[in-house]
Amino acid sequence: MAEFNYTDTLIIIGMIAVYIVFTSWLTVRLRSKNTEQFMVASRAMPAIVVGVLLMSEFIGAKSTVGTAESAFKYGMAAAWSVLGASIGYWLYGLFMVKRLYGSSEYTISGAIAQKYGNSTKYAVSLIMIYALLLVNVGNYISGAAALSTVLKMSLPVSMCIIAVVSTFYFVFGGLKGVAYVTILHSFFKFMGIAIVLVVALSLTSGVSPMLEKLPDYYFTWDGKIGGSTIFAWVIGTVGAIFSTQFVVQAISSNKSAADAKKSTMYAAVLCFPLGFALALIGVAAKYLYPEMEALYALPIFIQSMNPYLAGIVATSLVASV
Repeated sequence: MAEFNYTDTLIIIGMIAVYIVFTSWLTVRLRSKNTEQFMVASRAMPAIVVGVLLMSEFIGAKSTVGTAESAFKYGMAAAWSVLGASIGYWLYGLFMVKRLYGSSEYTISGAIAQKYGNSTKYAVSLIMIYALLLVNVGNYISGAAALSTVLKMSLPVSMCIIAVVSTFYFVFGGLKGVAYVTILHSFFKFMGIAIVLVVALSLTSGVSPMLEKLPDYYFTWDGKIGGSTIFAWVIGTVGAIFSTQFVVQAISSNKSAADAKKSTMYAAVLCFPLGFALALIGVAAKYLYPEMEALYALPIFIQSMNPYLAGIVATSLVASV
Protein backbone atom coordinates (compact mmCIF):
# COMPACT_ATOMS: atom_id res chain seq x y z
CA MET A 1 0.00 0.00 0.00
CA ALA A 2 1.57 3.29 -1.11
CA GLU A 3 1.92 6.44 0.98
CA PHE A 4 1.19 9.84 -0.52
CA ASN A 5 4.21 12.13 -0.77
CA TYR A 6 4.12 15.87 -0.16
CA THR A 7 3.19 16.70 -3.77
CA ASP A 8 0.42 14.09 -3.88
CA THR A 9 -1.07 15.44 -0.67
CA LEU A 10 -1.01 18.98 -2.04
CA ILE A 11 -2.84 17.83 -5.18
CA ILE A 12 -5.55 16.14 -3.11
CA ILE A 13 -5.89 19.12 -0.77
CA GLY A 14 -6.10 21.42 -3.79
CA MET A 15 -8.88 19.37 -5.38
CA ILE A 16 -10.87 19.34 -2.15
CA ALA A 17 -10.32 23.08 -1.68
CA VAL A 18 -11.42 23.90 -5.24
CA TYR A 19 -14.55 21.80 -4.79
CA ILE A 20 -15.41 23.45 -1.47
CA VAL A 21 -14.85 26.95 -2.87
CA PHE A 22 -16.89 26.23 -6.00
CA THR A 23 -19.83 24.65 -4.15
CA SER A 24 -19.72 27.44 -1.56
CA TRP A 25 -19.97 30.01 -4.35
CA LEU A 26 -22.77 27.97 -5.94
CA THR A 27 -24.60 27.77 -2.61
CA VAL A 28 -24.46 31.54 -2.20
CA ARG A 29 -25.53 32.12 -5.81
CA LEU A 30 -28.50 29.75 -5.47
CA ARG A 31 -29.31 30.81 -1.92
CA SER A 32 -32.88 31.28 -0.85
CA LYS A 33 -34.14 34.84 -1.22
CA ASN A 34 -37.08 34.52 1.17
CA THR A 35 -38.44 32.31 3.94
CA GLU A 36 -40.54 30.15 1.62
CA GLN A 37 -37.54 29.39 -0.59
CA PHE A 38 -35.43 28.67 2.50
CA MET A 39 -37.91 26.23 4.02
CA VAL A 40 -39.63 24.54 1.05
CA ALA A 41 -37.98 26.02 -2.09
CA SER A 42 -41.30 27.74 -2.92
CA ARG A 43 -42.84 24.28 -3.52
CA ALA A 44 -41.43 24.31 -7.05
CA MET A 45 -38.76 21.60 -7.06
CA PRO A 46 -38.70 18.95 -9.85
CA ALA A 47 -39.43 15.45 -8.55
CA ILE A 48 -36.06 14.05 -9.67
CA VAL A 49 -34.17 16.78 -7.79
CA VAL A 50 -36.16 16.03 -4.63
CA GLY A 51 -35.51 12.32 -5.18
CA VAL A 52 -31.76 12.93 -5.25
CA LEU A 53 -32.11 15.12 -2.17
CA LEU A 54 -33.97 12.36 -0.32
CA MET A 55 -31.42 9.75 -1.34
CA SER A 56 -28.61 12.00 -0.17
CA GLU A 57 -30.14 12.29 3.29
CA PHE A 58 -29.60 8.58 3.94
CA ILE A 59 -26.48 8.06 1.82
CA GLY A 60 -24.13 10.38 3.66
CA ALA A 61 -20.69 9.86 5.13
CA LYS A 62 -22.15 7.78 7.96
CA SER A 63 -23.83 5.40 5.50
CA THR A 64 -20.93 5.13 3.04
CA VAL A 65 -18.10 4.70 5.53
CA GLY A 66 -20.35 2.98 8.07
CA THR A 67 -21.71 0.35 5.67
CA ALA A 68 -18.21 -0.56 4.49
CA GLU A 69 -17.12 -0.73 8.14
CA SER A 70 -19.99 -3.11 9.01
CA ALA A 71 -19.30 -5.25 5.94
CA PHE A 72 -15.66 -5.53 7.02
CA LYS A 73 -16.84 -7.10 10.28
CA TYR A 74 -20.06 -8.90 9.33
CA GLY A 75 -20.15 -9.49 5.57
CA MET A 76 -22.34 -8.50 2.63
CA ALA A 77 -25.39 -8.47 4.89
CA ALA A 78 -24.27 -4.97 5.91
CA ALA A 79 -25.91 -3.81 2.65
CA TRP A 80 -29.25 -4.00 4.48
CA SER A 81 -28.36 -0.80 6.32
CA VAL A 82 -28.76 1.02 2.97
CA LEU A 83 -31.36 -1.26 1.39
CA GLY A 84 -33.59 -0.35 4.32
CA ALA A 85 -33.71 3.20 2.92
CA SER A 86 -35.01 1.86 -0.41
CA ILE A 87 -37.74 -0.04 1.40
CA GLY A 88 -38.52 2.97 3.58
CA TYR A 89 -38.90 5.42 0.70
CA TRP A 90 -41.06 2.97 -1.21
CA LEU A 91 -43.39 2.58 1.79
CA TYR A 92 -43.33 6.32 2.40
CA GLY A 93 -44.45 6.98 -1.15
CA LEU A 94 -47.28 4.44 -0.87
CA PHE A 95 -48.71 5.36 2.51
CA MET A 96 -47.52 8.75 3.74
CA VAL A 97 -46.72 11.24 1.01
CA LYS A 98 -50.24 12.18 -0.08
CA ARG A 99 -51.42 12.78 3.47
CA LEU A 100 -48.36 14.80 4.42
CA TYR A 101 -48.37 16.95 1.30
CA GLY A 102 -52.06 17.61 1.75
CA SER A 103 -51.48 18.97 5.26
CA SER A 104 -49.52 21.94 3.80
CA GLU A 105 -47.07 21.60 6.70
CA TYR A 106 -43.32 21.32 6.25
CA THR A 107 -42.31 20.25 9.77
CA ILE A 108 -43.07 17.06 11.66
CA SER A 109 -44.08 19.04 14.74
CA GLY A 110 -46.42 21.22 12.64
CA ALA A 111 -48.14 18.20 11.12
CA ILE A 112 -48.50 16.58 14.55
CA ALA A 113 -49.86 19.79 16.08
CA GLN A 114 -52.76 19.74 13.61
CA LYS A 115 -54.02 16.53 15.16
CA TYR A 116 -52.58 16.31 18.67
CA GLY A 117 -52.05 19.92 19.80
CA ASN A 118 -49.11 22.09 20.82
CA SER A 119 -47.98 20.10 23.87
CA THR A 120 -47.23 17.08 21.68
CA LYS A 121 -45.64 19.38 19.11
CA TYR A 122 -43.10 20.71 21.63
CA ALA A 123 -42.25 17.21 22.87
CA VAL A 124 -41.65 15.99 19.32
CA SER A 125 -39.50 19.05 18.55
CA LEU A 126 -37.20 18.35 21.51
CA ILE A 127 -36.85 14.69 20.53
CA MET A 128 -36.00 15.66 16.94
CA ILE A 129 -33.33 18.14 18.07
CA TYR A 130 -31.62 15.39 20.08
CA ALA A 131 -31.95 12.81 17.30
CA LEU A 132 -30.55 15.12 14.62
CA LEU A 133 -27.63 16.00 16.88
CA LEU A 134 -26.69 12.31 17.07
CA VAL A 135 -27.05 11.93 13.28
CA ASN A 136 -24.76 14.90 12.65
CA VAL A 137 -22.11 13.57 15.04
CA GLY A 138 -22.15 10.23 13.18
CA ASN A 139 -21.75 11.96 9.83
CA TYR A 140 -18.90 14.14 11.08
CA ILE A 141 -16.98 11.15 12.47
CA SER A 142 -17.41 9.13 9.27
CA GLY A 143 -16.41 12.00 7.00
CA ALA A 144 -13.47 12.83 9.25
CA ALA A 145 -12.20 9.24 9.00
CA ALA A 146 -11.76 9.68 5.25
CA LEU A 147 -10.29 13.16 5.50
CA SER A 148 -7.79 12.15 8.19
CA THR A 149 -6.65 9.16 6.10
CA VAL A 150 -5.75 11.38 3.15
CA LEU A 151 -4.50 14.50 4.91
CA LYS A 152 -2.88 12.78 7.92
CA MET A 153 -4.79 14.96 10.37
CA SER A 154 -6.35 13.97 13.67
CA LEU A 155 -10.03 12.98 13.78
CA PRO A 156 -11.08 16.00 15.92
CA VAL A 157 -9.50 18.50 13.48
CA SER A 158 -11.03 16.70 10.50
CA MET A 159 -14.43 16.72 12.21
CA CYS A 160 -14.24 20.48 12.75
CA ILE A 161 -13.47 21.07 9.05
CA ILE A 162 -16.39 18.85 8.01
CA ALA A 163 -18.74 20.59 10.46
CA VAL A 164 -17.82 24.11 9.30
CA VAL A 165 -18.24 23.30 5.59
CA SER A 166 -21.57 21.47 5.96
CA THR A 167 -22.98 24.18 8.25
CA PHE A 168 -22.12 26.83 5.67
CA TYR A 169 -24.07 24.99 2.95
CA PHE A 170 -27.21 24.67 5.04
CA VAL A 171 -27.24 28.07 6.75
CA PHE A 172 -26.54 30.16 3.67
CA GLY A 173 -28.30 28.07 1.02
CA GLY A 174 -31.55 27.02 2.64
CA LEU A 175 -33.47 24.16 1.02
CA LYS A 176 -33.38 25.77 -2.44
CA GLY A 177 -29.60 26.20 -2.44
CA VAL A 178 -28.91 22.87 -0.75
CA ALA A 179 -31.12 20.95 -3.19
CA TYR A 180 -29.28 21.96 -6.35
CA VAL A 181 -25.82 21.77 -4.80
CA THR A 182 -26.79 18.28 -3.58
CA ILE A 183 -27.16 17.20 -7.22
CA LEU A 184 -23.46 17.92 -7.66
CA HIS A 185 -22.63 16.29 -4.32
CA SER A 186 -24.55 13.16 -5.30
CA PHE A 187 -22.77 12.92 -8.64
CA PHE A 188 -19.47 12.90 -6.77
CA LYS A 189 -20.80 10.34 -4.27
CA PHE A 190 -21.71 7.88 -7.02
CA MET A 191 -18.46 8.51 -8.88
CA GLY A 192 -16.37 8.16 -5.70
CA ILE A 193 -18.03 4.89 -4.69
CA ALA A 194 -17.65 3.54 -8.23
CA ILE A 195 -13.93 4.39 -8.27
CA VAL A 196 -13.33 2.76 -4.88
CA LEU A 197 -15.25 -0.36 -5.95
CA VAL A 198 -13.24 -0.71 -9.16
CA VAL A 199 -9.94 -0.24 -7.31
CA ALA A 200 -10.98 -2.71 -4.58
CA LEU A 201 -11.97 -5.41 -7.07
CA SER A 202 -8.81 -4.88 -9.09
CA LEU A 203 -6.70 -5.37 -5.94
CA THR A 204 -8.60 -8.54 -4.99
CA SER A 205 -8.59 -9.82 -8.60
CA GLY A 206 -12.37 -10.04 -8.52
CA VAL A 207 -14.87 -11.69 -6.21
CA SER A 208 -13.71 -15.32 -6.60
CA PRO A 209 -10.59 -15.05 -4.40
CA MET A 210 -12.70 -13.50 -1.63
CA LEU A 211 -15.24 -16.32 -1.89
CA GLU A 212 -12.46 -18.86 -1.47
CA LYS A 213 -10.63 -17.23 1.44
CA LEU A 214 -13.25 -15.51 3.60
CA PRO A 215 -15.72 -17.36 5.84
CA ASP A 216 -18.98 -18.38 4.15
CA TYR A 217 -21.09 -15.99 6.22
CA TYR A 218 -19.47 -13.03 4.45
CA PHE A 219 -21.62 -13.83 1.41
CA THR A 220 -24.95 -14.88 2.95
CA TRP A 221 -28.05 -12.67 3.20
CA ASP A 222 -27.77 -12.34 7.00
CA GLY A 223 -24.00 -12.67 7.44
CA LYS A 224 -22.77 -12.57 11.01
CA ILE A 225 -25.44 -10.00 11.79
CA GLY A 226 -28.46 -12.28 12.00
CA GLY A 227 -31.99 -11.92 10.71
CA SER A 228 -33.33 -10.25 13.85
CA THR A 229 -30.72 -7.48 13.72
CA ILE A 230 -31.31 -6.94 10.01
CA PHE A 231 -35.04 -6.69 10.67
CA ALA A 232 -34.33 -4.13 13.39
CA TRP A 233 -32.10 -2.17 10.99
CA VAL A 234 -34.81 -2.05 8.35
CA ILE A 235 -37.51 -1.08 10.84
CA GLY A 236 -35.23 1.59 12.30
CA THR A 237 -34.42 3.04 8.88
CA VAL A 238 -38.04 2.99 7.78
CA GLY A 239 -39.01 4.68 11.03
CA ALA A 240 -36.33 7.30 10.55
CA ILE A 241 -37.60 8.10 7.06
CA PHE A 242 -41.12 8.50 8.37
CA SER A 243 -39.97 10.79 11.19
CA THR A 244 -37.03 12.83 9.83
CA GLN A 245 -37.59 16.56 9.51
CA PHE A 246 -35.44 16.89 6.40
CA VAL A 247 -37.52 14.27 4.58
CA VAL A 248 -40.76 16.10 5.43
CA GLN A 249 -39.27 19.39 4.27
CA ALA A 250 -38.01 17.91 1.01
CA ILE A 251 -41.35 16.24 0.28
CA SER A 252 -43.11 19.57 0.87
CA SER A 253 -40.90 21.25 -1.75
CA ASN A 254 -42.48 19.27 -4.62
CA LYS A 255 -44.86 20.88 -7.07
CA SER A 256 -47.71 18.46 -6.33
CA ALA A 257 -48.62 15.36 -4.33
CA ALA A 258 -48.08 13.23 -7.46
CA ASP A 259 -44.56 14.63 -7.87
CA ALA A 260 -43.92 14.07 -4.18
CA LYS A 261 -44.72 10.38 -4.60
CA LYS A 262 -42.46 10.16 -7.66
CA SER A 263 -39.59 11.70 -5.70
CA THR A 264 -39.76 8.98 -3.04
CA MET A 265 -39.68 6.29 -5.73
CA TYR A 266 -36.64 7.93 -7.35
CA ALA A 267 -34.93 7.93 -3.95
CA ALA A 268 -35.73 4.22 -3.45
CA VAL A 269 -34.20 3.31 -6.83
CA LEU A 270 -31.08 5.43 -6.28
CA CYS A 271 -30.35 3.93 -2.85
CA PHE A 272 -30.62 0.31 -3.98
CA PRO A 273 -27.31 -0.30 -5.86
CA LEU A 274 -25.24 1.69 -3.39
CA GLY A 275 -25.91 -0.77 -0.58
CA PHE A 276 -24.36 -3.68 -2.49
CA ALA A 277 -21.41 -1.60 -3.74
CA LEU A 278 -20.50 -0.34 -0.27
CA ALA A 279 -20.82 -3.79 1.28
CA LEU A 280 -18.57 -5.30 -1.38
CA ILE A 281 -15.95 -2.61 -0.70
CA GLY A 282 -15.97 -3.50 3.00
CA VAL A 283 -15.61 -7.22 2.29
CA ALA A 284 -12.71 -6.51 -0.10
CA ALA A 285 -10.99 -4.51 2.65
CA LYS A 286 -11.35 -7.47 5.02
CA TYR A 287 -9.80 -9.77 2.41
CA LEU A 288 -6.85 -7.44 1.76
CA TYR A 289 -6.25 -5.89 5.18
CA PRO A 290 -7.75 -8.28 7.76
CA GLU A 291 -5.98 -6.70 10.77
CA MET A 292 -6.93 -3.12 9.92
CA GLU A 293 -9.34 -1.05 12.05
CA ALA A 294 -12.79 -1.50 10.49
CA LEU A 295 -13.56 2.24 10.41
CA TYR A 296 -11.06 2.65 7.56
CA ALA A 297 -12.53 -0.10 5.36
CA LEU A 298 -13.49 2.41 2.65
CA PRO A 299 -10.85 5.17 3.08
CA ILE A 300 -7.98 2.63 3.00
CA PHE A 301 -8.41 2.20 -0.76
CA ILE A 302 -7.69 5.88 -1.35
CA GLN A 303 -4.03 5.18 -0.63
CA SER A 304 -3.91 2.67 -3.50
CA MET A 305 -4.89 5.33 -6.07
CA ASN A 306 -3.00 7.99 -7.95
CA PRO A 307 -3.47 11.44 -6.36
CA TYR A 308 -6.06 12.60 -8.89
CA LEU A 309 -8.38 9.63 -8.35
CA ALA A 310 -7.72 9.90 -4.62
CA GLY A 311 -8.69 13.56 -4.79
CA ILE A 312 -12.00 12.70 -6.47
CA VAL A 313 -12.81 10.05 -3.84
CA ALA A 314 -11.77 12.29 -0.95
CA THR A 315 -13.91 15.07 -2.41
CA SER A 316 -16.86 12.67 -2.73
CA LEU A 317 -16.57 11.78 0.95
CA VAL A 318 -16.52 15.45 1.91
CA ALA A 319 -19.58 15.89 -0.31
CA SER A 320 -21.29 13.00 1.49
CA VAL A 321 -21.51 15.01 4.67
